[in-house]
Amino acid sequence: MPENQNTNEPQTKKEKVSKIVTGALQKALVRTFRSDIVKYSGENNPEELKKLLPTENGTAPIKKQPPQKYQEENEAVVHTLKDDVQDLVRNKKMSMVRMAALESEKRNIEASVKKRNPWKITMFASLTVLFIITGAVVIAGGYYAYLLNTSTETTTTFESNILFAEDLQRIDVSERSGRSILTTLSLAVDRRPAALGTITELYVSYVTADEPVRLTAMEFLSRATSNTPPTFMQTLDPDYMIGMYTTDDGNMPFVVLKTNSYSYAFTGMLDWERSIVQDLSPLMSRVALPTTEQFEDTVVQNLDVRVLGGMRNPKMLYSFINRSTIVITTDVRTLLEVANRVRIQR
Repeated sequence: MPENQNTNEPQTKKEKVSKIVTGALQKALVRTFRSDIVKYSGENNPEELKKLLPTENGTAPIKKQPPQKYQEENEAVVHTLKDDVQDLVRNKKMSMVRMAALESEKRNIEASVKKRNPWKITMFASLTVLFIITGAVVIAGGYYAYLLNTSTETTTTFESNILFAEDLQRIDVSERSGRSILTTLSLAVDRRPAALGTITELYVSYVTADEPVRLTAMEFLSRATSNTPPTFMQTLDPDYMIGMYTTDDGNMPFVVLKTNSYSYAFTGMLDWERSIVQDLSPLMSRVALPTTEQFEDTVVQNLDVRVLGGMRNPKMLYSFINRSTIVITTDVRTLLEVANRVRIQR
């Protein structure tokens, strides 16, 4: 029998015999699923470990991990366009066509804003340059005004209280007298350029050591004419005006006198009619000398007018437009314009 043969054969080789050590099995290193969980998760609570151990069907429960901090801080990581579209479709019941239209409108607005930005920059630069130029002009004007106010030379300007004039020209008659004064005034009327429908005052004055002085009405008539009735000049106020009114036929001269006595002034003007043409020539350049014509009464727009030569071709006319104002001129339009401005001035 093989079994007997084996027992009966002498042992030629030394057999190894395992040594049994008491308690060795307990001290052996045994790796279990539970120990791995305790080691790597640090969780030693039986209730918590029970949640992590596999169930009867062989699957382990999945422990829910809290969301990472970076997801809370940066929503763009998890917030996508797809999520937005799903939210709009599911919750707000918005169609895809509506969303596409809104997106297109948003892009158009952004494009228009980008196009307007260069214009805004250009406008801002232009306003800045304009502000700088305006500031420079204001500073220069202020400095110029300061120089004028601190200048040692003094000048005076005269503003007529009779009527409004758009322009003023100073006529110096310091070394002139008689007919040369009227000649100077006539040349100023012929050569002075002016806009149509404007009045220019001829400021007759003489220069003293300090400043120009305007002649009064009596001084002007005394120096420029020779036949003016003295009783008439005594009724005149110092204020008067010599000027021209620009029409399509040229510059028309006129003289405005103020009186403090209507009755004496009216009588004086009737006496002056005999020589007024010669006395005011050549200022009233439309008057032909010599003349034998007489002044006649007429009415022009409720104004009593004395006219020389008829209304079709008047050579000279004058009128008391009120009881204290006399206007002498050669043109009907000039008479009416001066009368209207005198009324407005009052």
